[in-house]
Amino acid sequence: MHICVGFSINYMNQHRIRAFVDHRKIFMLTFKMAAIPGCGHPFVSGCGHSLFSLETLVFELESAIYRGFCYLFGFLIHFYGFFAMSTAKKSTEPKAIDINALVKAIKDCLIDKKQIKTTARSHDLPRSSLQRYLKKVEENYEDLSAVADDELTEFVRDCGQRTPSNMVFTIAQEKELVDYIFKCVKHYYGLSITELRELAYQLAKKLAVDYPANWDEEMMAGRHWYYNFMRRHRQLVLRTPEQTSLNRAKAFSKTNVDKFFANFDVLLTEYKFNGHQIYNMDERWTVPSKIGKVIALKGMRRVGQMEGAERGTMVTMALTVNAGGNSIPPFFLFPRKNMQTSFLDNVSSGTAGFANDSGWMCQPEFVRYMRHFITFVQPSQASPVVLLLDNHASHLSVDAIDMAVENSIHIISFPPHCSHRLQPLDVSVFGPIKSYYKSQCSAWQKNNANTPLEIRHIAGLVCKTLDLALTPKIIKSGFSATGIFPYNPDVFTDADFVQAVEQNKEEVALDVGIGEEDQRRIVVGPDVGREEVVTSSSEPTTSRSSSRI
Repeated sequence: MHICVGFSINYMNQHRIRAFVDHRKIFMLTFKMAAIPGCGHPFVSGCGHSLFSLETLVFELESAIYRGFCYLFGFLIHFYGFFAMSTAKKSTEPKAIDINALVKAIKDCLIDKKQIKTTARSHDLPRSSLQRYLKKVEENYEDLSAVADDELTEFVRDCGQRTPSNMVFTIAQEKELVDYIFKCVKHYYGLSITELRELAYQLAKKLAVDYPANWDEEMMAGRHWYYNFMRRHRQLVLRTPEQTSLNRAKAFSKTNVDKFFANFDVLLTEYKFNGHQIYNMDERWTVPSKIGKVIALKGMRRVGQMEGAERGTMVTMALTVNAGGNSIPPFFLFPRKNMQTSFLDNVSSGTAGFANDSGWMCQPEFVRYMRHFITFVQPSQASPVVLLLDNHASHLSVDAIDMAVENSIHIISFPPHCSHRLQPLDVSVFGPIKSYYKSQCSAWQKNNANTPLEIRHIAGLVCKTLDLALTPKIIKSGFSATGIFPYNPDVFTDADFVQAVEQNKEEVALDVGIGEEDQRRIVVGPDVGREEVVTSSSEPTTSRSSSRI
């Protein structure tokens, strides 16, 4: 036994072999040699049995050494592969998915009922990705065959975008909000920051989505939501305002007027509106008329006349006329908490009246006016109409825009501070109404001696005034003088603009109380990647962490 072990060691030393040898095999061979007769003693190595055992041992050792080399080589290859895999730089960019191929694969699976595995392989798409998109499409569309390719492509592209954790709206809902902004920018010449935040709050209420509690406190979206929203939608930019006096000086300018007529021309070209489809609405505030001069004897120190008991009370009247010379019944707003039927005594048929705390036209009241307008005009897809308004904030709300779109009402607003020259009601209608209304109030006071003129008398007096002032000739002259109908974009000359600039330069500080933030307008920029403009250094940045959205 000792001879066998010694020979194996000497053999390995002579050939200077360094390898992993199967030692268990060697010891097993040693025990086998020990079992051969005559091999258990060191002095019987020359016998035939020991010679045969020695040759067997050499052969087994060579086999073990060969296997050791194989094990060593395999171990080195395995170690190198593991090391190479562990140190290889993994790509952080996911493989881009071909949207067009994905849309075709979705239609093949849902419409043609092909197998997911086969479809994914044929379009070179990951099967797991295809399954994920199929699930989202099935949740949003019941009949995929009725969906247009552009709409499906847009939906798939939106689904592939990563949604930030602090978003209030989904990607599809934010796209809907952007569409609202596009409509408002087109109709209202841009939105201020406050108007955008109010619009977002209204949309959140309408969609019944979860939003931060501080939105209800301010009745608008949070400031940090606004910054993050603008950062996600680079096609919207915030334009820095100019000084108020300069804005007024440039209000009625050729640039603003040309922009208004360009928007109006797009609608006229597409819909071919006639005079009975072009409407103009504006609000006016009526109060008990001032006491006019009366004839008295010379030398009398005191001359008295009964004055209205509620002088200073303002009642809003929304008046609507069209280029055909017709009008719809007026819409009144009374400064009362509760509406009383006596407020509409002696009014014309169809006159509507509501009450709020201020008597001013606000967004909820404008929605009521829109219902009033739809009731009498009856617009439809076969007979659309265009409604010309000023750019007052009360005309901007999600409900009003939805109602206008659903009923084929196209809204265009006049540029700021231009209604005195562009609005038909201001040009030809409200002047006669004011004169006739003063006469009606004076006549009423004479016919009702010792009776004060109260708020319940105003609507009836206004309706009598409208019967006298709203003649087709007066209404049509306003649309003609402004170039709206018949359409004449060159109705104003350069002399008109120069005169307007000189007059407006004298009107300074007429917008007192309007902050700089409310004057800044959000518009669609010419470059999608343009950065937003923030003029105040005190405003928080988007990188600042905050729990308020």
